[in-house]
Formats: sequence, C-alpha cells, structure tokens
Amino acid sequence: MRFPRRTYARRWRPTGRTSRTCASTSTCLICRTLRRRPTFASSLRPWRAAVSSRASERRAAPRTRGGRQTRSSTSPRRYDQPVGLVTIALTGEGALTGEGDIDDLTEDGIRSAAARFLTVEQVKAIAHRVEGEMGDMILIVAGPAKTTNQALSALRNEIGARLELADPNLIAFAFVTDFPLFEWNEDAERWDAMHHAFSMPKDGHEAYLESDPGKVIGRLYDLVANGAELASGSIRIHKRELQERVFGVLGYTKEEVAERFDQLLTAFEYGTPPHGGIAPGIDRLLMVLTGRDNIRDVIAFPKTQSGFDPLFEAPNVVEQKHLDELHISINVEEV
Repeated sequence: MRFPRRTYARRWRPTGRTSRTCASTSTCLICRTLRRRPTFASSLRPWRAAVSSRASERRAAPRTRGGRQTRSSTSPRRYDQPVGLVTIALTGEGALTGEGDIDDLTEDGIRSAAARFLTVEQVKAIAHRVEGEMGDMILIVAGPAKTTNQALSALRNEIGARLELADPNLIAFAFVTDFPLFEWNEDAERWDAMHHAFSMPKDGHEAYLESDPGKVIGRLYDLVANGAELASGSIRIHKRELQERVFGVLGYTKEEVAERFDQLLTAFEYGTPPHGGIAPGIDRLLMVLTGRDNIRDVIAFPKTQSGFDPLFEAPNVVEQKHLDELHISINVEEV
C-alpha cells in the first residue's frame, strides 16, 4: 500500500466540508463566525499599531506598590511583537442575531485577553478592517513561525472537531518528508538539529552547511495518521568529514567532538555503509485505532503525569534491608 507524501512546508488542505455544527450553535462564536464567508485583513499593521500604541501609553505611567515604583509588565518586546493566538469576541448588543452595529460596540461588549491593551476605537478599527460583525470572533495569529504554526494547528484541530469536518471512521496515513536539518534557537542564538545531529542532508545540500544552514533539507521522514506521528526515521550520516561539518554547524568545538564522539567518528573510517531506519510507535498506532486522545489509555501500566506508577507504587521509600542487600548507603545532609 502506497501512502501519500506530504512535505514539511505543504499547507494543510481540508478534504471536504459538512454543514454540521457543534451542539451549542447559537452561542458558539467560532461556529457562528465560520458560517459566514471569511474575510481577512491584508496585513497585521492595524493590529500592531494599536497594540504598540496602547502598550506605550501603559508604559508611560509608572506603577507603584507600597509606595515603591515597580517595573511595568508590559515590556516593549512583548506587545510590539504579539506572539501566538489572540481572540477578540464581539459580544455586544445584537451579537446573537448578528444585527448589531460595530460602531455601537462598547467596552462591555469586548471579550478578549488583549482588551486591556486596546481601546474600544482600536477594536472597532480592527473589526472594520476584517469586515467583522457583531457576534463574530476575530482570530489574530502573529509571531515567530514556530509559535504561529503551533497556534494555527491547535485552532485548526479545534474547529475541525467542532464542525465535524473529519470522518471519525477514516484513518489517513501519510509520509511527511523534506524536514529542515537545522532550526534556529532564538534564546541561545545558535543552530540546533531539527531531529538529531546524525541525519544525512539531501544530495547537493551539503554545500549550504556553512553558508546557509537554514536552507539544508535532511533525509528525514515521519509516518503520520490523522495528525499523530506513528513512526520517525532518517538516513544516517556515514562519512566522518560530513559528520564533523554538521557538528561544526551545531557549535561543537574540535575538543568537544573528540571527547564525546570519537568512537563514532573512528568507526566511520572503517567503511561504514550507508544506512538508515525508522522507529514505529505501536502504542501510538493503537491510540489512533481506538480513537483515544491520551496515549496512557493504551499502555498496559501507565504512569501518572507526575511519573508515579500506581501498580508498583513507585517511586517510594526503599526499606533498609533492601539497601543492605545491595550495599547502598543513603546519607541525608541537613540544610
């Protein structure tokens, strides 16, 4: 059986649509909004300008606590560059019928975590820009690609579940390919491996390792079903010179490479053949087949989220006789 191939960057496209909505149609703002023809602003400039202006006003007024001035929590970086998903629900008069006028919107008719950073006039301007109506929910996603993609993925799944856009009896398999070999770490200001440091670049992409690491595509592949990863694998590097170049992109010094990976690199000099593999997760497949949302539901002896094993009551206090058998001594220092 041949599975379809999806590249890492390919946009998700729905396979079909149904007229069903969730049970709370009259009050569900997402469902009410999706029933209309969606329109989108051509850019986020009005949003950025409104948030930046409001944040500047808040920063201009010093905050005090107990007579001492404190630092404002609205830092320029946070609100000049909004990150993730922001929702603005227009719930004023006429929201249930959609017959209200946006110009009549008041502060009480705005439901949003961002409302304290926006004036009513700024919300009206945003609503007019996206051709919003009373009863609509405006969804704004902005920020780094990784953050926005995660927010859009969660939003897509939520809307798909509410509107029953996916056939619950259909299991769709696909291979995801063409993953970038590296991703930029904003916090550490360095390149990290997208999967791990031992994946082979695609043919011809070795030339970009030093000049443009973000352009390098790896020979990586994931098997997914209904959005869940079932297996992951790659073709591995089998040449010492290429492996050392990849370590260099990741910021390892020659001394660190020699200390941590000398055994691997030495083995490459003895004619390591081209090789690769894939690691399936049988428990993940069972989760998809049984329609479970939590992988612990299909594991024989699952641990709790805190790591506790209810069956063996572990971790727990070890009896002294068992410690004596293994010649283990526990010394507790008083702090």
